[in-house]
Amino acid sequence: ADLYWRDVDALRWDLSMQDCNAALREVVGAASEEPYRDILRGVRTRLEHTRNWLKSNIDGQTQTQTNIQTNIQTSNTPEIDHSAVYHNTDELMQPLLLCYQSLVHCNMQDIANGELLDLIRRVACFGIELLKLDIRQESGRHREVLNAITEYLKLGSYSEWDEAQRQQFLLTELNNPRPLLPRHVQNNQADSPFSDDVREVLATFNMLARQPQQSLGAYVISMAQQPSDILAVMLLQKEAEIRQPLRVVPLFETLKDLNNAADSLSQLLSVDWYKQAITDADGNAKQEIMIGYSDSAKDAGFLAANWAQYRAQEQLAQVAEDHGVQLTLFHGRGGSISRGGAPTHQALLSQPPGSVKGKIRVTEQGEMIRFKFGMQGIALRNLELYISATLEATLLPPPAPKPEWRELMLSMTQVAVAAYRETVHENPLFIQYLRT
Repeated sequence: ADLYWRDVDALRWDLSMQDCNAALREVVGAASEEPYRDILRGVRTRLEHTRNWLKSNIDGQTQTQTNIQTNIQTSNTPEIDHSAVYHNTDELMQPLLLCYQSLVHCNMQDIANGELLDLIRRVACFGIELLKLDIRQESGRHREVLNAITEYLKLGSYSEWDEAQRQQFLLTELNNPRPLLPRHVQNNQADSPFSDDVREVLATFNMLARQPQQSLGAYVISMAQQPSDILAVMLLQKEAEIRQPLRVVPLFETLKDLNNAADSLSQLLSVDWYKQAITDADGNAKQEIMIGYSDSAKDAGFLAANWAQYRAQEQLAQVAEDHGVQLTLFHGRGGSISRGGAPTHQALLSQPPGSVKGKIRVTEQGEMIRFKFGMQGIALRNLELYISATLEATLLPPPAPKPEWRELMLSMTQVAVAAYRETVHENPLFIQYLRT
């Protein structure tokens, strides 16, 4: 809000002209002699209210929207907006686009395409949230919550049910219009019958329900194993009354989970309710899946982990194609080799053919953010590497491995896993050495 306030304040000095189109004149009124400055004055005032409101919330002051209602107007301008705080990006973008269209209509394209267009692009890129926040929680914590709920409702122990029973329960409740829990229990009251860990997870979902949708990204499930892990998060979002549920992204991390990832996705996409839930208004079904690097390497060693990641992506891409779903693979890579780090262009081109179809998502962690994006020239270079590699992997994918290559990789990984686990898991001196 403060950054935009500065931009709008500076922009007002450049837009002192009088000529405007009918749409802008209708907003500012016939008496306005500086229509662009007048409308931007309202934007600046509203940004100031937004900044102050956010600051008061951060400081723990529960300042409500009603307390700060202000008529944003000038002596010669009618009220522009009844609300004093920006709650979504469109509210900020609308007056800027109005100014831009008016300037172009009045043959002032050079001015329109200057600082104003830069500001419009910043709003389009960063919105009012600056960045989107992903939420990440381990699958076992969700199972713990559902177990507490089923025991509270005297339905049995969710933890002891098999996968078929869990899916049946979750789908029944997802299709049920009534709440799963009484509201006072769901709202995390002090007299809640649940443990602190369960209450924490429920409080997280309640918090998500209060956030502007534009500020949230994906809900990532660490250590995902089965379709019920994804359906569980869908149910907890429904229970918290999140109006626009976050997309749910399973993260397959261990060697076993990577090997079972394609089967889990196939089962999930065979559920009609879920297939409909991930289909947008245009009829496109979309699924994002995160591939874990560091945890799989810790579990099985570098070579076996990389081969498991490769095969998992290959199989996931095939399953998604069979079900008519657009798949985005999210690579949880780190900076070091052990965490999946490698030269960006080379790493993206080494993905299985068909797994990169015009889009890919990658994490940049820790010190690598500073190394790759700390300076403008280097940041641009790295973005170019990402874009060019994604285009090349899409248009000129690498060849599929030959059968003899697969046999060789299989035998190599069997030897590698045995050697790795013998050293790390079976030799008690290894941990002692590592700690020393």
